[in-house]
Amino acid sequence: MATPLRIFLNYRREDTAGYAGRLYDALADRFSAGQVFIDIDNIEPGVDFVEVIENAVGACDVFIALIGQRWVEVMNERGGQRLEDENDFVRLEIEAALKRELRVIPVLVQGARMPRPSELPESLAPLTRRNALEISDHRWRYDVEQLVQALERRPPEPSGGVTPGMSLPAGSAGPPSDALPAGGNGGERTQRPTGDGAVGGGHLISGRPVSPRPWWSKWRLITPVAAALVVLVVLLVALVPSSGHGHGNPGPSKSSSKVTKTSLVPSTRSASSTTSTPSTSTQPSTTVPNTTASSFAAAGWAKTVLAHGPADLTSVSCASPTFCMVGDEDGNVFSFDGSHWSGPQDVDGSDGLNSLSCPSPAFCAGADEFGDVVSYSGGTWSNPVDVDRPNALYAISCVSSSFCAAGSDTGDAFTYNGQTWSGGTQLGTYSIDAVSCPTSSFCMAVAGNGYAYSYNGSKWSSAVGADVGSSLNGVSCPTEKFCAAVDVTGAGTTFNGNTWSQVRPVNLPVNGPGDLYGVSCPHPSFCVAVGQDGDGQSFDASAWSKPAAIDNLTLDGVSCPDPAFCVAVQGEGHNVTGYGPGSTVLVWRRA
Repeated sequence: MATPLRIFLNYRREDTAGYAGRLYDALADRFSAGQVFIDIDNIEPGVDFVEVIENAVGACDVFIALIGQRWVEVMNERGGQRLEDENDFVRLEIEAALKRELRVIPVLVQGARMPRPSELPESLAPLTRRNALEISDHRWRYDVEQLVQALERRPPEPSGGVTPGMSLPAGSAGPPSDALPAGGNGGERTQRPTGDGAVGGGHLISGRPVSPRPWWSKWRLITPVAAALVVLVVLLVALVPSSGHGHGNPGPSKSSSKVTKTSLVPSTRSASSTTSTPSTSTQPSTTVPNTTASSFAAAGWAKTVLAHGPADLTSVSCASPTFCMVGDEDGNVFSFDGSHWSGPQDVDGSDGLNSLSCPSPAFCAGADEFGDVVSYSGGTWSNPVDVDRPNALYAISCVSSSFCAAGSDTGDAFTYNGQTWSGGTQLGTYSIDAVSCPTSSFCMAVAGNGYAYSYNGSKWSSAVGADVGSSLNGVSCPTEKFCAAVDVTGAGTTFNGNTWSQVRPVNLPVNGPGDLYGVSCPHPSFCVAVGQDGDGQSFDASAWSKPAAIDNLTLDGVSCPDPAFCVAVQGEGHNVTGYGPGSTVLVWRRA
């Protein structure tokens, strides 16, 4: 069996950090997080970092050099070009790839041109002879697909000069990071602030990471044939009468893994130590019946294919069962009135809407991939407002038309007071991938390094470990005393107002564990999470249900305005039958 293709993504933080995180996400979705490597972490003191870099790069099959407009010009603190520094990490990584004769692909972004040999150190001059590929902001999905196809055309081969069995340094798979080994005296990447939840010396960060998957991630590599056999076996088992349940119909079952309220010990002080204690929020008195996997069977979701182009759906927000908005990667929105979908309506000039928030049918806000926010009020959408250009806004949550919070791919958080957006508050160097605000005096933001940050109405807390070592993709807080968050390994954790629970597996479907991309909790005793492979599961205040296949493609988001109604949206992704764009919305109503 051919070994999986191993891809190394080289970038310069001051030039293309946002693009690196975005490209990493796309490659990790198409291949796997364990096959794409960005940065080299955990280089122990006293170790020859040049040798570590050479070995790490040499363990890969393909090397991608991400080049932006300032790639050649970026200067160090002494006023010299970083590329002229022999200890510059970007230079060392490229030199290692060229020395080992790897397949090196220069990828040009921001309209950058290929540098001339005269602009580079002699050791990097061979890079200019490598055929480059351009990725445009306006053709992002198409251009990335061309890159992926180019990668797939080359069968994996052992890298030249790599010792058999050699592995990458611990922590090198996944996240973009800013690692500078002890003793480095000129590398570009600098140590991460201690206030960002550092868990040990030498592990430094930036960009939008996805952490290595646990042992069960090997299930994702199952072939379509094997997956089909597994499904066949499951169907055969389902036809066998089950004892204890009349007529052979198995009763509803729940995951035996309870989400216990055991606090993780944070690497930094807890949110309560740096912010005032959040005011107690009265929880809804609604009694929510238990919802098991059988309630989320495919037959329980009504599917609608939206009539629009090949753009993938990216976000959804429902203020009520009779008012929802769905956004796509081309800046279009679709609206739902409880029975019919309308649209598309271009509200953001082809810029992808990464996140939507509709606290009421009278107001919505959307955050896009280029740092703009658009708002809906009185039946019309506003022009885009610059909040953090050119960085991407990954998340937005609004309590009303007078308060919203948003997070960016550079780790900044922003708040809106009904008139203007605040300047960014740097929470960390990892992207803020999700934010949820039940009130204007409490928000929870989660980041790509598994840390969480709370907002008390005036300031953000320092980092608190919620799911350290993984990447949190979604969070939902119906009250100040309860939040649920999900990560890229199919695990989840909950917040009780003071601490985060022990991380527990959530998404363990037949086809293997998949990323969880979204979670929505209208009530502390009811949440729904969706993700890769089209699986959905619910939370009943003590445990997550077993996953149920509600679709066959990746679900990028879910919104449940109450415990009897949810809408999920389909994004592009892998599944056992292939790959393709997502254009389907799924509506669930409690029977």
